[in-house]
Amino acid sequence: MDIYRDPELDFTDIGLLTWLLSNSRTYIINKNRVQQRSGLPEKKFLTSWKKLQDNGYVVKKPFQGGVEWVINEIPICYRLHDR
Repeated sequence: MDIYRDPELDFTDIGLLTWLLSNSRTYIINKNRVQQRSGLPEKKFLTSWKKLQDNGYVVKKPFQGGVEWVINEIPICYRLHDR
């Protein structure tokens, strides 16, 4: 599915996800820095981030001493559904 055709996402979500996907694979995601860079008000950013998580585009992987954020162009829920 194309990101822009996902009915669950609005323009803010698509913009945020597009920016996240445009970074190199070695980019270390710091959620607070991403929020600052986005220029979005905190509540709007957190709502969009949560929506991306709920739809499988952004996945939080905790590890000892931190968190890794994995960004998926194809959402996890679609991958599981297509099996």
